[in-house]
Amino acid sequence: AAAGLERLGIGADFDEALCFAPISPSEVVPAPGQGAIALQCRTSDVERFAPLLCSETAHAVTIEKAFLASLGGGCQTPVGAFYSNGSLSFYHPDCGHQSHAIADADPVSLEKNLQTLLQTHGIGAAHT
Repeated sequence: AAAGLERLGIGADFDEALCFAPISPSEVVPAPGQGAIALQCRTSDVERFAPLLCSETAHAVTIEKAFLASLGGGCQTPVGAFYSNGSLSFYHPDCGHQSHAIADADPVSLEKNLQTLLQTHGIGAAHT
């Protein structure tokens, strides 16, 4: 949203009656993968577009989407998840807003870590 406002020339001083301020993920946790841009191409073009890949963003989205999958959820699941700097912040209606360190791990270990985290808070696929 901030990029769109910036492109339109709408900033903090746009109008005295309106106040635009960024909202941090600690205040409102976005949907998993929110704001990431995906690029799809033919297998033969992967090398051509490789410089556009942001590995940090891809890693964060992988963890956020893994969290959503661990819940057995999809687009209609009322959860938020945001990964940054080794920490996963999430919101679930059954436990509110939480933040936990998530170690970098292979996909199998990540899935186990997320399942443990969800069980700690009494949420999971059986609870959605």
